[in-house]
Amino acid sequence: MVLARALERGDADLIARSFEELEREPSFTEVLLDSAGPAVSPSIRSRVLGSVLMDLARSGWCVSVEEGQIYVAAPTWSADASGMSPDDVRAEKDRARAAMAARVQEEIESERNRRFVLRMESPRATEHGLRSVLSLLADGPRLASALRERGADAVQPILCPVDGDAGRDPETGLLFTDIFRYFRLFWSFPMSSPPGRSLSYLVRDAGQPGSPVCGLLCVASPVPRLSVRDAALGWTPSWLEAVVVALDYPPGSPEPHLRAVGEAWRTSADRGRHARSIVEDVAALLGFPEARSAEALSAQLQRLPASQRAMRAEGARRRVLADLRQELDDALDLISFDGLRVTAAAARANPTKALVYLESEKVKAYEAWRASRKVNARRGASERLDRAALESDSDLRNAAADPLFFKKRVTQAANILRAFADLAPRDGERTAARLREIATGTTEPAQPVLSAGDGVVRGARFALLQRQNRLVASQVLDVCVCGAVPPYGPLLVGKLAALGALSRDVAADYHARYANRASEITSQMVGRAFSRPADLVAMTTTSFYGVGSSQYERLGVRSGDGVDVRWRVVGRSRGNGTLHFSSRTSELINELLHAETGQQLITSRFGEGPSERLRKIRDGLSRLGIDADELVRHGMPRMVYVAELRPWATRPGWRASAAPWRREGPSWDDVTDAWRGRWLASRLRSTPEVIDAVQRFSRVGALISSRLGARRGATR
Repeated sequence: MVLARALERGDADLIARSFEELEREPSFTEVLLDSAGPAVSPSIRSRVLGSVLMDLARSGWCVSVEEGQIYVAAPTWSADASGMSPDDVRAEKDRARAAMAARVQEEIESERNRRFVLRMESPRATEHGLRSVLSLLADGPRLASALRERGADAVQPILCPVDGDAGRDPETGLLFTDIFRYFRLFWSFPMSSPPGRSLSYLVRDAGQPGSPVCGLLCVASPVPRLSVRDAALGWTPSWLEAVVVALDYPPGSPEPHLRAVGEAWRTSADRGRHARSIVEDVAALLGFPEARSAEALSAQLQRLPASQRAMRAEGARRRVLADLRQELDDALDLISFDGLRVTAAAARANPTKALVYLESEKVKAYEAWRASRKVNARRGASERLDRAALESDSDLRNAAADPLFFKKRVTQAANILRAFADLAPRDGERTAARLREIATGTTEPAQPVLSAGDGVVRGARFALLQRQNRLVASQVLDVCVCGAVPPYGPLLVGKLAALGALSRDVAADYHARYANRASEITSQMVGRAFSRPADLVAMTTTSFYGVGSSQYERLGVRSGDGVDVRWRVVGRSRGNGTLHFSSRTSELINELLHAETGQQLITSRFGEGPSERLRKIRDGLSRLGIDADELVRHGMPRMVYVAELRPWATRPGWRASAAPWRREGPSWDDVTDAWRGRWLASRLRSTPEVIDAVQRFSRVGALISSRLGARRGATR
């Protein structure tokens, strides 16, 4: 309470003293006489609450005390840049950076990163003389001189892969992975290791001595759930309902029906304001991907005989329904039934009977898993499998029997069989009526009214989720790091990196690394080595600012073969996450959960589930009687962008064959030529003062060590 009152008044000295007293308080746990284990740890609870309050205050939350109760209120963020002046937009972005400043500084000041930064900046002897990471920052005056003399041609970007096999930079002798890690510390939000698959790149300027780093790019597995993205890519119940309703257009006069459905979709809550029109998706399903409006699609349909108009709709329905059923069938193939008291063949033959066995196994599997997570429990299988184990069927069968994966297998199998019942074929089935029943709850032709997917049956929801999981796991990537390194920001190298993510070079690197690599989680689920596809169909990303991102706006490129691809905004995220909670808070919550439960039900084990930190913080806050949903909703929305490398390929029902993007997409040379002509040359012509900004850049002043308590910089 003392700390809360100090935060309310903004008394810095009292805040520091109160927090230090909480940290010095000795730990103890009270055990109730009738309890089988630890009951409550008051000292840890008080430290958690104090740490949470400090985190929220540093992130711009308001803390107040009324009648002995502590209240917190999240800052209000603009959800749209509409009507904002350029100064207002800049102020909003400054607020976002300030809200994350404490987390970024915490990261830089960590002992691990402090030692790393000083090591990277310390000069070392190389065959080129004394070198450090300073040598990889461009010399501002020299770059400015080259820009004045040669214009846009002064910058010659090259894309350099960064991974464990990339080795060392020949100029400085530094590991490429360390170079990426160092320059990532320039970013305005905390760094985290991306889960799942990832590729990292340095963008370097071969036009300057030593090829300084001018940008960073990292693509990785996307977050599992993001509503506006999922709706835009055809993975949500609301999307399925809208498509099924739209396909019920009257063959004689389709335009009014299509226009009404399009308008209903445009105002749908989870669709996102800027997502592709549902009419465009329906047009693609009907074989008219060039149609962009109800009028255009209606005109295309009217050119067909009336019988073919109905046949087109029926064919689209048949493909959508077939894809939903296939997702369940494929998902069942990715489960080992060893030890589940039923075989896969028997489960398919009689899903209802098999489900009875699986439901009883679920209870035992969950209990066995909980027992295995006791703090002092003896561990069985390794927490992570090495490359050799992923290629050994015997090791994978053992891993599949681990309590965690046994629980996952029996739960997934039960969910699939339950969904089978909703989508299973029926005698005399008529596709149109059945799909309506699945998507709207009625077999009657649908009116052009949408219910946000409320009528979509459970089985179809689960099938859409399987499709989403499958594509997110291996054929969709998220751009999680993308931007310029000083002094290249004013030269729009961030746009170059964003375009580079769409190049066939990145797609080819991704395929080369992962096409024949066993998927760790799936292989343990199926009990044998299993490789997922590695041909990309879409890229996604989110902006740091909710008021927009000039880096991605109206950004696209055409390959030498005439293939267009561009980033498009599909909506805004809702502002949930843990960016505003410090590592100290996370550590204390972990300590609290261990002390009061005697178990580690949420660990960092790969395969346990997504968002481990979020789930842990939720559990800890809920244990303290706090509304966790309110505190993890920081309210800072982000723009969500999608680039479809293969338009409509993510949606159920789409059938089209094309060469993989790694062969057909624009090359890095296409990207750099387009960027240099369209953006860099234009910037130099329209805003010549950017060269003056580059001229003033100080390499030494930019070093990360300047943000440490004790500075020690490089000299060469």
